[in-house]
Amino acid sequence: AGCTTVRFNFRSGVGSGKSSVEDVKAVASWLTSPRTAPEAGGRIIASKVLIVGYSYGSLIGAAAAEEIPEALGYAMIGPPLD
Repeated sequence: AGCTTVRFNFRSGVGSGKSSVEDVKAVASWLTSPRTAPEAGGRIIASKVLIVGYSYGSLIGAAAAEEIPEALGYAMIGPPLD
């Protein structure tokens, strides 16, 4: 058994809110959807995801996790508390 991880940059940078949530949802969908390439044979990378975010990403990850049915949960590391 293994653990697949993904690290990405938000497309529109920090502080853009809703589009950042959509970025997290898109990555989760990519991980949990069957691959369509013939050589992939419909393989799914992950059936469940755990969302982990740091600082701004922790807030976005928490917001996105409730909209991702495959999410087991989320972890917030160093959320901005100001």
